[in-house]
Amino acid sequence: MELKHKEGDLSRLLGLSRAELKELRGRALEGKHWARIANSAKKQLWPVKWTDEGLEWIRKDMNLEVELVKEVEAAVEVREFIGVVSGKYRNTRIIACILESGRNRVPINVMVKDSKNFVVGMRVPLRKDLDRWVAAKHPRFGGKW
Repeated sequence: MELKHKEGDLSRLLGLSRAELKELRGRALEGKHWARIANSAKKQLWPVKWTDEGLEWIRKDMNLEVELVKEVEAAVEVREFIGVVSGKYRNTRIIACILESGRNRVPINVMVKDSKNFVVGMRVPLRKDLDRWVAAKHPRFGGKW
């Protein structure tokens, strides 16, 4: 059993609310279709991940097309993007980066918690959150991870 699909990603990609997905989870088998990932928080707050078998169960339960499920699986895959900091703004929640994808270099704005520890020229792992870019990792000290 391999836990691959985060519940939040599934809810966004399938167009379901979290409450609807929680109701589906109540009918699915824990351990076979889904499981909680243990951490130091209370058990109710542990994140939920679904298996491939659980995603197939959702497809059958909701009468979804197989192509839709394949699209969701492809979209959920984690993609690593790297950006190079090219500038900072007065707004400390945004930095300017150059997204490197092959030979293309695209200037983008990236959302961050606080830009004070980001330095021009620093390589930053990025992730796409709907239609905006977000820093996946923040440095602890100026220019250092």
